[in-house]
Amino acid sequence: MADLLTNPLLILILIKLIAALPIAYVAKKRGYSYGLFFACAFLLETITTIVFICVLPNRTKQSPHASM
Repeated sequence: MADLLTNPLLILILIKLIAALPIAYVAKKRGYSYGLFFACAFLLETITTIVFICVLPNRTKQSPHASM
């Protein structure tokens, strides 16, 4: 068990999994797919996925033209 905790690849995977959770949560709150953004955050760089979320429009906000 101690060998698993010293494996740098396993540590990197665990860090990326933990970092992907809040990114996917924010994407879901903004109206995007949780699974898609979780996979993107895990497979791509975390910073890249955060930039994607910031640049993409918020789908949950109601359009001002929708009430007309």
